[in-house]
Amino acid sequence: NSVAYLDAGGETEWTLNVRGVQYRWRAISRILDNPRGITWESISGLKNNGVVEFIPTSQEECLMKVKMTIVTPRVLASVFRGTSSFVEEFLQNKLLKWSLESFRDVVKADLALER
Repeated sequence: NSVAYLDAGGETEWTLNVRGVQYRWRAISRILDNPRGITWESISGLKNNGVVEFIPTSQEECLMKVKMTIVTPRVLASVFRGTSSFVEEFLQNKLLKWSLESFRDVVKADLALER
């Protein structure tokens, strides 16, 4: 699992392994000034898009509010057919959690470069 910046224009490449199946996608992100945050939309691979807002809670911390839409790949949907609550839980607790943790690490690295 990884996230890599491809250029200064905000293009990233994401890689995710789920039950031995590897998913890759590229996305374009755009930084928002007010409220401070980032939007993204995949341009290839796993179809997804979303927005994250950073809401300051103190000088050192912030709350991260995320809205994300994912189109479940057919292969993954067929594996979990008839178990929609399981798929939803899987997407929230595995895919989304991993994506947010990777995203957090990318943001932290960007902030460290800015300082």
